Amino acid sequence: MDHIKTHHQDQFRKETLKLYNQRISAAIGIGIILIPLFSLLDYVIVKPFFSLFFIYRVTCSALLLLLFYFHRTETGRRGPFTITILVDFIICMMISSMVVHLGGYSSSYYVGILLILVITTALLPLDTIQSLTIGVMLFLLYCIPIILYSQPTEKNLPIFFNNCFFFISFILTSIVKCHEDTKARKREFNL
Repeated sequence: MDHIKTHHQDQFRKETLKLYNQRISAAIGIGIILIPLFSLLDYVIVKPFFSLFFIYRVTCSALLLLLFYFHRTETGRRGPFTITILVDFIICMMISSMVVHLGGYSSSYYVGILLILVITTALLPLDTIQSLTIGVMLFLLYCIPIILYSQPTEKNLPIFFNNCFFFISFILTSIVKCHEDTKARKREFNL
């Protein structure tokens, strides 16, 4: 029951695209609102960086707003996964910049990237490959700036290993979740 018959595959793709387009607006909207609200956290936790991080957050939200409106065009509605990649890339680059400013290897701000992964894979009807793609992209966008721009120490490497371990666990869980959701959508479609 998890397999779509060949003559119905196009209809299933259209229904999935419609669902994706409905949900991506909500996902981008969450980002547009939540990203500036996290300035409250910056103010309490990292006051010396508040002004810089506020600029990052407002810029990020403005870019997401542009993508939100682009998604509403005919061209944007044909490629919601591309928009998802762009949205996640923009937000992750902002957070990765913050992580590097806050010590890189030992920064707790990496959790924001996990939040991106959770929101993306919980709201959007991603298949297994799409979920894997998002997870790997986010993980690399977390790791590469840290490795390039931060100094490893005996103290911060175990913290980085811990963060990576949890990150990979979230990715694997997200992949399984998206795989099971896709199977459920196919079963429902076949009914």
